[in-house]
Formats: sequence, C-alpha cells, structure tokens
Amino acid sequence: MTSAKPRCFVISPIGDKGSIERRHADMVLHSVLEQALPDYEVKRADAFGAAEMISDKIIEAITTHDLAVADLTFSNPNVFYELGLRHMAEKPVIHIAGDGTKLPFDNSGVSTIFFDVTDIHSHKQARDEIAKAAAVVMTKGYKVSNPVTQARGSISLSVIRKILLNAWSVLDLLLLPMPTLSSMKPPKLPVPYRRDRVVRTCRSLLRALDVNTPSPTHPLAFPPKFAYLSVISITN
Repeated sequence: MTSAKPRCFVISPIGDKGSIERRHADMVLHSVLEQALPDYEVKRADAFGAAEMISDKIIEAITTHDLAVADLTFSNPNVFYELGLRHMAEKPVIHIAGDGTKLPFDNSGVSTIFFDVTDIHSHKQARDEIAKAAAVVMTKGYKVSNPVTQARGSISLSVIRKILLNAWSVLDLLLLPMPTLSSMKPPKLPVPYRRDRVVRTCRSLLRALDVNTPSPTHPLAFPPKFAYLSVISITN
C-alpha cells in the first residue's frame, strides 16, 4: 500500500555495521531527521533492501522523492554523487553536516545546517532548523536554487542577451541610408510598423537584463548581409 505521506530520501554516508559512519548515520536518521519530519516517510538507501538493482531504486528515489536531506559529514564521494543527481533534477534538498565539516568549493555557498551529533541540545536545534527549512522548500511555488540551476540560469541569460543584442543590431541597420544596403538589393517591405514594435520589445528586454543597447558594430552583431536577411524574416 502506497503511503499518503510525502516522501523524504536521506542522502547519507552509511558505512559498515558498527563503523563510525554507521553510528553517525543511525543517530542522524533516528534522533534528528525522523523527529524533525514526522509528517514524511523518511527513507535511507539501506531501507530498500538487497533485492534487484539497489542503485536503480536509489536513483529513482533521489530524483522523484518530494524532499531530500543530504548529510555531507565525512565528505563521502557517494553522497556528493547522489547530491549532484538531486541538483540536476532541480528538486528540493536540505544540506546538513556535522560541526567541523569542510565543504568543497562547489557547495560552500549553499545554505547548510551544521550540528554536533554528540550533543543532544544540538540535535534539538538541528531538528528545528530542518523542520523550518522543509516548510520553506516545500511551499507551493518555491523555486529551487543550487549550483546547477544557477549555472543553467547564467547560460540561459547569456543566450537571451546574445539574441537580443543581435536583434538590436539588425534593427539598427534598418536606420542606415539605403545606399549602404544597395548591394544587397533588398525588396520593398512594410518595415516601419513592425520595426517599431520589435524595437520597443528589444529595448524593454535589454533594459530588464541590464544590457546597454549596442551599435551595429557591436562584437555580437550579425554580418551586414546576414543581418538584412534576418530583418526580412523579422518583418514578414
């Protein structure tokens, strides 16, 4: 029977039975996470059992569960691999780590809840912070932000800027005297009406992106002949 509770996957170092890593992982799971998230079905990788392909089940959990909590203590390579998958899926994840954990550069800018696994008072504080973080990231309309989404956003903005800068360069060419374009033998087109609309749109978007409107000689501008062919496609 499928649980009606939202699901939370714990990305965690586990280690061998009796190891420091296992004792740490069990303490965090039972004393911190399960207590902080009573309304969630909280699962760690070892809860999936030994049957079939455990890795398939883990990857499915990482990429589909409603929430994830990643324990970065011990800087475990598997943990960072799984965290990377979660980031790529653009799903909510809360970062936690034991006091003194040195985070790698790529994750140092992400908000992380630090706690002392040996201190019961620190457990209480960590539970409160995790519960608050879960309430925030699970709010409807919450936009996930992590190193991957930030990189994707930068790439998207750079592409948009290039398109708009090129479009502006094309429109600037429309304002040049016709002799400049005589060698291209342009057809007669009803340019002004459509040009004004595109000019206004480009100006607004460029202003929103904090980009100065360039001249036709801007490094990102189209070559003149290709620019005029683009104008034909814009105005038709």
